[in-house]
Amino acid sequence: MSVSLPTELLIDILTFALPLHPRPADILRTSSQIFTLAFHILYTHLRFTSTRQLALFLSTFEDHSFRCAPRSIDCDIDVVNNATRDVFQLMRSLFTRCSAVPTAEVDNQGRLVVDLLRLRMNSHAHDPNIYMVYEALSQINPRRFTWVGPAPPHHFSIAIVPQAIPHLFRALSGHTNLVELKLTHIGFPIPKSKPAPAPDSFQVPHIPSLKVFYLGQATFVSPYTIASFIRAVQSSPNNLQTVRLVDVYKESIWGFRLRLSDVEEAAIILALLSLRLEEPSEPLLRKEPVMAALEMIRQVVICEAQTERIIGGDRDEDKTLMATLLAKVESLEWYK
Repeated sequence: MSVSLPTELLIDILTFALPLHPRPADILRTSSQIFTLAFHILYTHLRFTSTRQLALFLSTFEDHSFRCAPRSIDCDIDVVNNATRDVFQLMRSLFTRCSAVPTAEVDNQGRLVVDLLRLRMNSHAHDPNIYMVYEALSQINPRRFTWVGPAPPHHFSIAIVPQAIPHLFRALSGHTNLVELKLTHIGFPIPKSKPAPAPDSFQVPHIPSLKVFYLGQATFVSPYTIASFIRAVQSSPNNLQTVRLVDVYKESIWGFRLRLSDVEEAAIILALLSLRLEEPSEPLLRKEPVMAALEMIRQVVICEAQTERIIGGDRDEDKTLMATLLAKVESLEWYK
């Protein structure tokens, strides 16, 4: 049976329908024409909704290669019982198997290159195998990477626990093709003392190819973490265009959101600390790097409030502190 629709339109329809259908194989059996188109869509845009499904997919192709290489991989999986090892071990096997497909795009390290890797799953704080996050994600080199939580948009929950962050950031530092990065529902570690302008193991890695960084629904994010990231980007070749911070909190969700003025203040302090070490002889040389750091922050950083509480909450922007800081920078009397 032939379908009397333009191929381009049929591809759009199948691309929309296949992820929604409970049994995609039923669509493939409709006709030989649809089978050919749908088969290519299914295998170039892989989507998994359970650990069992991912395991069955790998076992099906245990003795022979995939027919075509994926361009995107979507893992929307409910990770239960601290089973991070299981799902990420399967993901690692998937990435390495896909990289062996003759038509696969690979980088100079032999890693699979895809247009999009999307994770929608939880990690667990007490998982002894949390290191598998790095073991899996180091075997792929996506152009766009997203890790979000499975909770509804209006629910604030932590999907990327602090214990997973070092392994995640270590893997991201090796993603040389990454252009867009989106991380949401992420909990940075609770600081033992007041945040200070010093690097730590939770520093966002500098990725030269990165253009857009989206950080959303995040807690305990120090303004120095963002300012240090921007400073590292500024001091080396980069393509960064936007750092978008949506519902990012300096502490818990009951505290204050991270504001642009917080990041600007941190950038000023980091710049002045660096200059103090260098001990320049001319006041003008002290002022220019500080203003350059401020300008970079204003060019790329966007702070947004997306979800408001019914009662209470952090809504008002206090610009008094920033006005004071700018006045001090103009005179630089506080640094002398």
